[in-house]
Amino acid sequence: MSCPRSAAAATSGVDIRRTRVVAYGFGAAVGALGGGLLVLDTPIVGADSYDLFRSLGYYAAVMVGGAASMIGAAIGALILVAVPRLMAVYDLRTGPNLILGLMLVVSTLLSPGGLSVPMRRLADRLVERRHPLDHRRREPSRTEPEPD
Repeated sequence: MSCPRSAAAATSGVDIRRTRVVAYGFGAAVGALGGGLLVLDTPIVGADSYDLFRSLGYYAAVMVGGAASMIGAAIGALILVAVPRLMAVYDLRTGPNLILGLMLVVSTLLSPGGLSVPMRRLADRLVERRHPLDHRRREPSRTEPEPD
């Protein structure tokens, strides 16, 4: 057990080893699906098909979107696809690698967790405004003892 959450899950009766194996298998299946979809974009696969800039583009997409959540990965993938396409539409001479690099530097300085972190905070604020009497923010009643 590597963290307090594992201990709490084990205390609740969750089989930690089985859960980790299932999670690892699910991650491998998603990676295989992603690789299969990537092959659709690259019909001939060879050593020169994946250069350094493509690898750095994937890294930038993960870091800009946020590596800790699925929504961050989706944001990163959207950015990775949208930036080169937008540059082609507007016929900009600057390479998409430069734009992805700038986005990586700016997001690292302003939001080290990626764009998913401020988006999550914004979503939480919107939900809080919509439901101001949410159970997470309620005040303790007079009959409940005060927490120490």
